[in-house]
Amino acid sequence: AASPTEMCCDACGARIEGEPGGRGLLYWARGDELRFDEPPLCDSCAVAVTASANLQWDVEDEEG
Repeated sequence: AASPTEMCCDACGARIEGEPGGRGLLYWARGDELRFDEPPLCDSCAVAVTASANLQWDVEDEEG
């Protein structure tokens, strides 16, 4: 298990040394409250998540 100061990628579980490559954004509603979480991502997963999001955005733009 990771120690309290050890950071791991939320997507792949890899240990992150230093600053994360990026952060995800998760949000959900519980009653009237909106909750946010920004889990850390390693360099590889940060690039993959960003590329996937950009591709999805382009597909949605083309579909109207």
